[in-house]
Amino acid sequence: MSAAKTVLVVGANRGIGLQLIRTFEARGWNTIGSIQPETLAASDASIADLRRRPSTCGIIEVDHKDEDNIKKAAQNLLQQDIKLDVLVNSGGLYEVQPQKWDAHQADDLMERFQVMVVLQGPFLVTKHFLPLLTKDGTGRITYITSDSGSISFPNHTGNFIGYRMAESAANQQVKTLAIDFKRDGGDLGRR
Repeated sequence: MSAAKTVLVVGANRGIGLQLIRTFEARGWNTIGSIQPETLAASDASIADLRRRPSTCGIIEVDHKDEDNIKKAAQNLLQQDIKLDVLVNSGGLYEVQPQKWDAHQADDLMERFQVMVVLQGPFLVTKHFLPLLTKDGTGRITYITSDSGSISFPNHTGNFIGYRMAESAANQQVKTLAIDFKRDGGDLGRR
């Protein structure tokens, strides 16, 4: 019997990320869910379900605003000799209320790009967790974005411009990485 596969889900304490943890566990996978340190420190109710998961679920802190923290989290798993079969980037920020486009400030937009494209979302997570992916050619990286990032989406309603721009950038990022990885012979560990 083969060993259970392992998945790391970034942004696992609610929404899509939490459901992915549940789904992978139901299929017999070992799961690791990342949450932000402030969420853990505040004993946020959103992590209660993660804490009740079976022993096959681990929780790690990943501060999406601190590259050194992201790197350290990856190194900690590497030191434990943990190998990932799948890395799922599903964390992000969402605007609760739509705002007119001109109501946004530079700081609002920069925060969305910082979280959803560069740090948690997913560039630096991919960069630093890449060495943990299995080297047998089966390791996978998955980005979860929404149709809000699609320029040609037929039901585009406007609004949420910061979120939409960051989602589009994340989509471009994963497309470019896929081409780069393919060009490098599919070897995710090659730099």
